[in-house]
Amino acid sequence: MAGTLLAATPAQAAPMSFFVDWSGSSFNNSAEAHGILSFADAEILNAPGDQFLLLGIDVTDFSLTISGADSGNGIFSLADFSFFTWNSAGATFDFAAEFIGQATTGGAWGSDQNWVSTSGDFNIFGLGAPAPTAPMSFVLQTNDGTGNKLSLTSFRPVPVPGAVWLFGSALVGLIGFGRQRLDNAS
Repeated sequence: MAGTLLAATPAQAAPMSFFVDWSGSSFNNSAEAHGILSFADAEILNAPGDQFLLLGIDVTDFSLTISGADSGNGIFSLADFSFFTWNSAGATFDFAAEFIGQATTGGAWGSDQNWVSTSGDFNIFGLGAPAPTAPMSFVLQTNDGTGNKLSLTSFRPVPVPGAVWLFGSALVGLIGFGRQRLDNAS
């Protein structure tokens, strides 16, 4: 019983959130973007081939802040985007670690920034200015593709808060204590 409370079974969705960061430094600009991206079922990230991630279904929440750009600075939400694309390039990702640099069949994930990337793909497509959009794999461009380019520098899981672990431990302890009381009563 306790196992079903604390761990998802293969038939259950595994919702998960990730911090995502982009930097303009490789394109000689000072723009940066930081966001939080949430998936209804993170296992879609290990699915083979190109994935078109549906907003509100696959991607349940997204918040992005862009600063330091020549144009297109601001705070953007899921409503500012039309769709996201994803390709794991044959990798089975370690969800406890940074995704950038994890091994794929085409090299380190996130290392190949062009339209025909062999190391995977992650793109977000805006609904028009001032929202950013993707000009190529692992790259974000501000102001609907007319502003600064930024490279994806981090795609890492949001850590589960310590309070959740503490609550889970307390719950397991209470279940054990309750069973012990039942055994002693009989």
